[in-house]
Amino acid sequence: MSTLPFYSSATLEDMAGSPLAINVPISVWPASARDTDSGRSYTHDGECPVGYIEALEAANVRFSLGDKTYHVVDAQAHDFLPHCSLRLREMRGA
Repeated sequence: MSTLPFYSSATLEDMAGSPLAINVPISVWPASARDTDSGRSYTHDGECPVGYIEALEAANVRFSLGDKTYHVVDAQAHDFLPHCSLRLREMRGA
């Protein structure tokens, strides 16, 4: 079975910051940005192994990757080259 190359690893956390999974293989890249009342909102796309889909479908989960936190907006499982496609949001204060 083929897999996608993931260039980093992150910690999947609940909103309280408790780890749900550590060393999750992940790739993240920027998609768009917009200004909001509380700062700047960045949307990112990403991918991770399909085995994490159940944890990703829980409400209010996020990835901690280095000094950045990405909130999971959407996760979709794919059977072809099994992986999850991700829609992530990063907020930076004004």
